[in-house]
Amino acid sequence: MDFLKRIYRHGKSSTMLSGAFLALLGVICLGYGEQTVLGIVRLVGIVSLILGICKLVDILVHKANDSAILGAGVVELVLGLILTLAPDAFITIVFIILGVAVLGCGVTALNDGKSASNSGEKIAGVCNIVLGVIMAIAPFAFLNAVTIIAGVALLLAGITQLVAAMRMPEEPFAQDR
Repeated sequence: MDFLKRIYRHGKSSTMLSGAFLALLGVICLGYGEQTVLGIVRLVGIVSLILGICKLVDILVHKANDSAILGAGVVELVLGLILTLAPDAFITIVFIILGVAVLGCGVTALNDGKSASNSGEKIAGVCNIVLGVIMAIAPFAFLNAVTIIAGVALLLAGITQLVAAMRMPEEPFAQDR
């Protein structure tokens, strides 16, 4: 299994959790706009903390010896701590990080849509990719517009993740052994 596939591999519970948080972030962005930026930074920190912990727990539970997943879990944990404790220093950077996350969700959805010949996943993947790129390159100049774009992108990415989680088998890690 290649390096990126190992890092971005999620269990059903972490995929569902990340999808729910992404959708929640999207609704918050759409509902409250610019006032929620600091809260979003903190929430992204909390999500990153939880995902990092999920990866580390998955490694412990499955007794996996995978340094890529361990490294990704530690990075998510440290990033979560930083964003939670010092959110005001990272307001614009968070939109770049979220844009990359939405871009990753789009690439995954597009790839899943190719293998399953599902046009809905292909469309969602392309939308996620486009919106993720816009989020990542435009946070400095268009903060107000970015909150609307981010809201739509995060909501779409969250829904995509939730649908993907519902289709996942219970223990995806067992297949890799």
